[in-house]
Amino acid sequence: RLEQGEILGELSVFDEKPRSASALAAGRGKTVLLSISKSDLNALMVQDQTLANKVLRGILQKVTSRLRLADQVMSTLADLTMSVR
Repeated sequence: RLEQGEILGELSVFDEKPRSASALAAGRGKTVLLSISKSDLNALMVQDQTLANKVLRGILQKVTSRLRLADQVMSTLADLTMSVR
């Protein structure tokens, strides 16, 4: 479930592989989707480095947050596996 300010598809901007996630808007509320292509992001990085830095930092914060959560889940699963043995 994505909340306000969430992002998806950000990895494909950096590794040039197909998007690994998709989403469907559900519910009765208003949904706003913003999109930026890799070429537009590259142009932004040349034209406005300050704004590009803010965008990239925001993406990096989201990615690292997800990575830390995945690490916690893996650690918990490893602990559960060890306790079953």
